[in-house]
Amino acid sequence: SKDRESVQLVEILKQQNLQHLSGVGVWDLVRTAQVLGGAVFYLGNDTGLAHLAESVGTSANVIFGPTVPDMGFGPWRSTSISVGSSIWCRPCGKDGRYCFRKKRPYLCLSSLDPQTVVETVLRKQDHAPRT
Repeated sequence: SKDRESVQLVEILKQQNLQHLSGVGVWDLVRTAQVLGGAVFYLGNDTGLAHLAESVGTSANVIFGPTVPDMGFGPWRSTSISVGSSIWCRPCGKDGRYCFRKKRPYLCLSSLDPQTVVETVLRKQDHAPRT
């Protein structure tokens, strides 16, 4: 509930009448793991939630910006994927914290088209084994 960006995202989803499920400010870590365990897949950035999703058996579709999966934090399940732009400067420094681009910082994220992410995830889902 103290994460301003998460609260703003939930508000935008509500305003756009987009179906969503939000546990912001409500769920603890155990409940979050339970929800992720029942999810069809996880879609989000390279944070602890992606790792938590995989740990409870859910495929993770992980968006990488200033970091790259080869840094050792990429998804490990065979049903999981990573998505990111292919610009030359990734990763940003040794741990993703330093962007080399002064005029267009974090181009790795701003150049990653949401439609590309959606198409990549849907393509993977079309080829995923059904349970």
